[in-house]
Amino acid sequence: MASIIGVETLQHTNGTTAATIDSSGRIKKPNQPRFRARNSGITNYTSTGAMSWNTEDFDVGNNFSGSTFTCPIDGVYFFAFNVFANTGHSANVDMFHNGGIIGRAERGTTAGGYETMGFSLIFPCSANDTVLLNLNSGQVHTNGDLNFFTGYLVC
Repeated sequence: MASIIGVETLQHTNGTTAATIDSSGRIKKPNQPRFRARNSGITNYTSTGAMSWNTEDFDVGNNFSGSTFTCPIDGVYFFAFNVFANTGHSANVDMFHNGGIIGRAERGTTAGGYETMGFSLIFPCSANDTVLLNLNSGQVHTNGDLNFFTGYLVC
């Protein structure tokens, strides 16, 4: 025989709300780690290295800082980014997990205009693991709301 627990709010013993359930069964987890970073205005990346972001649209848990997301707990995370390859240049952007490459976006030499490059992935992480983007070669830029680096805890 199945048991049914009827609740609208799940809380930690300290009173922090972990989840709410509405009358249709939708679950909202207000403290689920997540972030979205971008650059206000146009930022050109012409030197290899970590790509920094100067604007956080949201950062639940304050786990993102400048260029790096630090996983607060063990789990499976979703990450994605989008940048523009500069006209007349090729580019490689790597996503690093604890200093090792877990994905690469590559763009050959762009002939006319800027071309979008990026990807998304789901990846298991442990507490205190770090994830960041690194310009490996070439030139890219970001342009305000059009480009971003984002991530969140899936489960």
